[in-house]
Amino acid sequence: MFLLVGALGAKEGAEVRVLAIADIQYADKAAKGTRFYRNSIPKLRKIREAVKDEKIDFLIHLGDVVDTKHANLAAPLAEARKFPYKQYFVMGNHDFEDTTENVEKIRRELGLKDPAYYSFDVKDWRFVCMDTNRLSSYFKPRNEALHALATTIQKDIKKARGNWGNSWNGGLDKTQLEWLDELLKKSETEGKKVVLFAHGQLRPVNSHICLNSDEITGLLSKYKCVKAWINGHNHKGGYAKEKGVHYLTISGLVETKNIVSYAILELYADRIEVIGRGQTPSRTLR
Repeated sequence: MFLLVGALGAKEGAEVRVLAIADIQYADKAAKGTRFYRNSIPKLRKIREAVKDEKIDFLIHLGDVVDTKHANLAAPLAEARKFPYKQYFVMGNHDFEDTTENVEKIRRELGLKDPAYYSFDVKDWRFVCMDTNRLSSYFKPRNEALHALATTIQKDIKKARGNWGNSWNGGLDKTQLEWLDELLKKSETEGKKVVLFAHGQLRPVNSHICLNSDEITGLLSKYKCVKAWINGHNHKGGYAKEKGVHYLTISGLVETKNIVSYAILELYADRIEVIGRGQTPSRTLR
């Protein structure tokens, strides 16, 4: 069984330890509201200093490495490369705020293929990186059928008085859902424990969840091997548990002038310890 309680720090015996950072959202421009774009670079340096003595198996970046434009990517990537760990990326909606040509450059420089969803194993754990941008009105290169479907879903959500039918939200397309379904069937058969990483949020319900979040959570709840969906996008962070699956949002690094938000995830046979920093609370997921 899997649960959620306050975690105070690292414990012995973790099978896998993951550093999770969300919404770096760097841009060489002045702060706007609570978003301090340039400050994400010194914040990354502070994280690197804080975790230098930690045993980390890999670093996951949960999307929105830049606020806009490929021209802003070099600085955060240079800082990211200074972390001495294997690194994985997913893209976020802000990573698409440039020309199609430049979005393709961002994708390639993050080490992603098209389609940009994939999985990898560490010990008995399977990690699945999803592309919650594909079913959206902002995805590039533009797929006319998916663009039209996303626009229709947005309108339907608004007609039903939902607050998540927004242009900055995406979702998983049919092809990706079918791929995920097959992977989860295989994972169950192989006895893997599964954690999914994405930019888009699924739960709790709010203005930032994926356009087809109910469809996605319905699929995840079918499989006992699925332990958690961990994402960025909603800079405030968040948590919910539904039908045995934990939904955890890591708070955005770009938020506030000086607070440095991230998390270390410690994966055990029976739980996940979330060692939160900054605006990301510590929790225990069982």
